[in-house]
Amino acid sequence: MEHAPITTIEALHGKIKSLRKSNEENASVLADIQARLDDLPAGEVVPPLVFARRLHRSRMRANDIIGPRIVRDPKWEMLLELFIAHHERRRVSVSSLCHATSAPATTGLRHVEALEKAGFVSRADDPMDARRSWIEPTTKALDGVNALLREMQRAG
Repeated sequence: MEHAPITTIEALHGKIKSLRKSNEENASVLADIQARLDDLPAGEVVPPLVFARRLHRSRMRANDIIGPRIVRDPKWEMLLELFIAHHERRRVSVSSLCHATSAPATTGLRHVEALEKAGFVSRADDPMDARRSWIEPTTKALDGVNALLREMQRAG
């Protein structure tokens, strides 16, 4: 009994399917590890990234409970989001940064420009899409956010 030869396309589809399954399994393991880290007792000093994630989530919940205009500082939320993204090795576009902080696009752009002017972020054009720019935190921003997070933890 002869078998039909596997074509290159079929082989590639098989590899893609295998990679997707592997990525899903890895994502599940990483989510479990992240949940365990995030569930450390609140009174303990935790790594700045874990504390940043907790702080970001609590600020978003506060926005839902009290309202964004009461407990909102878009520039700080942007720096916090960029700090988290940097440590997760995730790129952030201008539009997704504005969206993540619930700032209207025009307001968000003003805050990004202010952060850029102050030396906290740098902007890079996307070579694949001329409509998109990437925003990255500078060393000044990363060091400042890290120091502030540690101070906030010490203050309780």
